[in-house]
Amino acid sequence: MDFEALKEKYIGKELRTVLQFKDISPEDAKYFKKVIDEDWSPISSLYILLIDENDYLAFIDMDCDGYRSGAWYVVDLKNWLDNGNTTVMKKINSIIKEMNYIETTKEECLMITTDEYVIMMGQDGTDDYYPSNFFNIEEAQKHALSNLEGEIVVFK
Repeated sequence: MDFEALKEKYIGKELRTVLQFKDISPEDAKYFKKVIDEDWSPISSLYILLIDENDYLAFIDMDCDGYRSGAWYVVDLKNWLDNGNTTVMKKINSIIKEMNYIETTKEECLMITTDEYVIMMGQDGTDDYYPSNFFNIEEAQKHALSNLEGEIVVFK
């Protein structure tokens, strides 16, 4: 994944919808395994981000051995068509403002920020024997408030 190329291509474009695959058919799995050039493990989960009119970004979570998550990939898809196996997870319709790649001793992830949402995808517990992959969509305000320490006081 060339993070800088992703930033250059997608910042300023509209993130329209996030789709989640319900069941990944063997045919779909073959296609996505070719896209990421891996064939060693089944695909656990798959999310597709629809950007502008005809751009797609995919988060692919590969299962490792049942005890811990395997590798994860973010790939740029071209000319991909829906074959009925997806459900709309969240309609976003918001311009991508920022993309960050975060790598610490506890997590490795891609964070996409719009005016209204923060989408994070990657792996938790990267220094642990049992790391786990994740994909989260959160309202920007809620995400910002969840990172504050202390008590939140609401004035009326």
